[in-house]
Formats: sequence, C-alpha cells, structure tokens
Amino acid sequence: MTRIGLDVGALVQPGSDRGLGRYTVEIRAAAQGIRGVEVVPVSTSHYRVPANSLLDHVLTLGQLRKVSLFHSTTVTHLPLIKTRPWVCSIQDIIPLDLYGYTKRGVKTDFYHSQAKRCDVVVANSIYTASRIADRLGVAPEKIVTAPIPVSAAFRRGPSGRADSPVAYACALVDQRSRDDRKRYHWIQQIAKQLRKSEIQVRIAGRGIRAHEFPDCTVVGELSDAGLRDLYSASICFIYPSAYEGQGLPPIEAMACGCPVLAFRNTSVEEMIGLEEFLVDDPIPWAEQDLLGSMPRDAVCHFADKVVNLVEDRDRLSKYRRLALVQAGKLSDRTLAEALARSYRLASGG
Repeated sequence: MTRIGLDVGALVQPGSDRGLGRYTVEIRAAAQGIRGVEVVPVSTSHYRVPANSLLDHVLTLGQLRKVSLFHSTTVTHLPLIKTRPWVCSIQDIIPLDLYGYTKRGVKTDFYHSQAKRCDVVVANSIYTASRIADRLGVAPEKIVTAPIPVSAAFRRGPSGRADSPVAYACALVDQRSRDDRKRYHWIQQIAKQLRKSEIQVRIAGRGIRAHEFPDCTVVGELSDAGLRDLYSASICFIYPSAYEGQGLPPIEAMACGCPVLAFRNTSVEEMIGLEEFLVDDPIPWAEQDLLGSMPRDAVCHFADKVVNLVEDRDRLSKYRRLALVQAGKLSDRTLAEALARSYRLASGG
C-alpha cells in the first residue's frame, strides 16, 4: 500500500467549494479510488492569520514522515526541504504570463521555480502543460496532464424544467477579488446588444457589483443545484475569459446540456472542444489588454450567435446534445488513471 500525503490546505478556506478547494476535493476523490493507494490528508496551513511561513513548513514536514510521497495541490504549499518524492499540481501559470496580474511578485516567482524540484508536475490541460514546460523549464516527460471533471452535482441533470418561458443566456461572475483576465465587462456589452432582441442575460456568482451590469439580470449566489437549473434552462453560457488553465464553469454548464459561447484561446478551446461553441478572440491575452472593450463588430457577431440559437430550436437541441457528450469526456476514471500514472512515475515505477 502506497501512502500518498495529499495537501488539503485549501479546504479550510472560505469559498473552498470553488477554485482550488473544488480542485482538491476532486483530486482527493479520484486518488482514493486508486487501487493500492491510501490517501493521508496533509493539513498545510499557509493561509493562517497571522502567517508564519517557517512554522507552516515545519508542521508540513512533520506530517510527511508518515507518507511515502507528497502531492501538493499548488506550488505555494511545497515545503522548503524535500524529504519525500514530490508531485505538484499547477492549475495555470497566470501570474507569470499576465504582466498586470495582481498576485505577481518575487514570492510568486520563487514558488513557481520550485516546480523544477518536483518529480512530477500535474497539469489540468495540455495547454497548461505546454506553458509549464516553456516558462518553468520542467521537462515534458515529468508532466502529466490530468483535467478534473465536473462535480457530481452537475451530472445529475436539471432538477427544474429544461426550458424557460423567457429566452435568456447566462454567465458566472466572481468579483470578490480582481481578476482582469475574466473580462466580465464584456458580458455587459453583449447583454446590451441582446436586449435589442429581447433576450436576457442572467448573471450568477459572488460579490457581484450590480451597477456594472445594468443590462443584465443579477440572480446572485447560487448553490450547485441552483446553477444546474440556471444552466439547464439557458440558451447558452457566455464565457468571455481571455486566459484559463482549464476553465471549469463552461464544462459544468455543458454537463447540464447548456451550449457554451466562448473565445478560442488558451485551454478554453481545448476543453470546450467544439467549433460550434467557439468564437475568434478579438483581443488575445498575449496583447496584454485585458481591460479593453470588446470591439463592436465582435459584440454583434457574438450576440448574433445567441439570437440564432433562440430562433433555431433544432440547432439548440443539437447543441445541447453536443454539450453533454463533450462534458462527459472528462470523468473520475480518467482523472484517477492520470493520477496513478503520476504517482508511479514520481516513485520511480
């Protein structure tokens, strides 16, 4: 029996049902399903207030005495001293790629440099794997690609009706902290154009500044079940992000039979995987213009695709089926197989 020390530090944080917390939950569930593996939670405490990084690392090292391998869910939780083989997950390298990203700094650069000391790096998309190799200098043979599937809540089908008496598109927003790559202001531009065709845009999420979306209907924070119902009855899910390491929200929407309209960039193209759902990005992330307005012709083109779905119900039905099939390509089994491969490789097997 191989004892894997899994970093679960993200699970003690507020909002751990999304982001790194959700990633950790899915990794833990998949690892527990691997034959011959015992998962031992390692409670990294780097988020404590007041912070004491040295104490955090000492405490982590103490817990690692009981395991044969440590899987950190982020580069920031790797201890300073390596006493066991390391597997480290990297969801993206946004702080290194986007010049204005708020989390960029000397400490961030140092943490990412630690990736070269890992025996295996787990990336959640082929795109992220390529960026890790290019920017961090990690050998490609030490990188395992392991996208996470959506949680079970989004695979149960709608708990409400599959159609709405009012045609609407939807979007997910989290404005609790600044994240310019999401280009949320583009949602408002699209919504304003869609109002001309009497199509709503409903926004769910956390910390929403409603005054920034005057042409949208803000529904606020929803549970997974609430999001499932929102997606299931929607014409499509609008995803304007310029840069993603994997991008889970559009996959969750597709798992509910909701078509997605997103921009052809980074891992978004890879995960969505359907030409019908992708639009050329008018301002690629490499231009580093994340605050720029969506060009007028791009707004009209994007809105026209939504209108076409409203007017062509046969096409909408076809797209719903395509969305379900695409989302189903990611599963607990494929994640477990990728993790098992990474653990074998890190252990020299």
